[in-house]
Amino acid sequence: MRPGILLGLLLTALSASAADAPATIPAMPTREAAHLVIAPDGRHFARSDGRPFFWIGDTAWELLHHATRAEIGVYLDDRAAKRFSVVQVCLLPEMDGLTRPNREGQLPFLNGGPAQPNPAWFDLADWFVKMAGDMGIQVALLPTWGSYVVRDEKPLFGSQPIFTPAKAEAYGRWLAERFRRRPNIVWMLGGDREPDGYEEIWRALAAGLKAGSGERIPLITYHPRGPGNSGRKLHGEPWLTFNSVQSGHQLDGGAHELVLTDAVRTPVKPVINAEPAYEGIPIAFDLKNGRFTADHVRRNWYWSVFSGAAGITYGANEVWMAWAPDLEPLSAQVKPPFLGAQQHWTNALAYPGSSQLKFLRALTESRPWNLTVPDPALVFSPKTGGTNFIAALRADDGSTALLYLPQGGEVAVDLSKLSGAQLVGTWWSPGSGGTSNAGRFGREGNRVFKAPSGGFGQDWVLVIDDVARGFGPVGQRPPRAKPVTK
Repeated sequence: MRPGILLGLLLTALSASAADAPATIPAMPTREAAHLVIAPDGRHFARSDGRPFFWIGDTAWELLHHATRAEIGVYLDDRAAKRFSVVQVCLLPEMDGLTRPNREGQLPFLNGGPAQPNPAWFDLADWFVKMAGDMGIQVALLPTWGSYVVRDEKPLFGSQPIFTPAKAEAYGRWLAERFRRRPNIVWMLGGDREPDGYEEIWRALAAGLKAGSGERIPLITYHPRGPGNSGRKLHGEPWLTFNSVQSGHQLDGGAHELVLTDAVRTPVKPVINAEPAYEGIPIAFDLKNGRFTADHVRRNWYWSVFSGAAGITYGANEVWMAWAPDLEPLSAQVKPPFLGAQQHWTNALAYPGSSQLKFLRALTESRPWNLTVPDPALVFSPKTGGTNFIAALRADDGSTALLYLPQGGEVAVDLSKLSGAQLVGTWWSPGSGGTSNAGRFGREGNRVFKAPSGGFGQDWVLVIDDVARGFGPVGQRPPRAKPVTK
């Protein structure tokens, strides 16, 4: 991590009164293991040992609230096998988190407020984080859902604000100390709320997390209400290490516009799409519109990543809330089943889209993803928008370019923006990982490419490489170099 970024993240811890502070706990030793940092270019993530890291997240907000330990084990096995690299989970969950016990009969606080965290509740979270780390998965922990900071006029659940700046700082410090020995944690504030008018509380919470983390500078982001982006209000905050957007649950949530808006801000910070449309959720929350399918949600992944995102987070309707029939009614204001849930959440782990994210990860590992920048000008024509927007990305040295065509069809590419006398093209399927040859050609002028098929559900990525660079097959991770022996 660059010295400038380190200096920009240093915060002065806010003081809290003794009455507001949670009971202190002994500092836990930090395990020496690779943790996430910001890459030198400021746009991507890396592990602390220098290896590039691509954020392929899963949404499990209510996992620790509604799932048993056995179910959590099933969940982690499934997501690890599908090559997810991050899980987003909430420590103080949205759905009656102060009053509805978890499956072990525990509540987060002993007296209903943050001054007395319940060790049994947070021991479950620690067990989960360790299990995830052992599988190579990072955990994006939300200290609290936004409804416990921001007052809602018409809340769906029995939540109310419980934090002041002093209480937030003390709670953040306690959390960071409690989880200090787990290197696979990044922090995500916000919880589906805009920060306007509550900046001092979020600032205090971030200061507490920093103060309790010891020498390591924690990675902290903010999950906004959708459609929206954290950079709108918080980009200049020194505690905000990277930006998050929520493109939300509309057919066209403008994922590419939200990501690109934060990606071009200065100083440069990575950006992720932390909540695109969930698979299986009603479109615009209305069953009359149908449900989002894998074909729908893929578009938001590629629009985001090809517009400069350092990663995306997947969501499945029943999985994010760990829904089960015996939990209903989840809200007195909503007729069961909540959000049109159809099946027990462990069955919803098998939604098709969750198995297609590994193709996106494979694509990133087959090319120098940590060197890419969004470049809409690669698309000479057509200048499409809406649900047929063509997003484009290229390596900063021009050695490779990638264009996402959400409905196939034709695209004219400005090849003069690339390097190399000879180029080679490959069509790559986001839904299957299959490839098709797009030919060899020079880089002079504009060239028209036609995808193998077109229409809804027939999305394609066009990959164009400099022949001289000798990249391996698209979507296949290059073999690791063998150690040199004498």
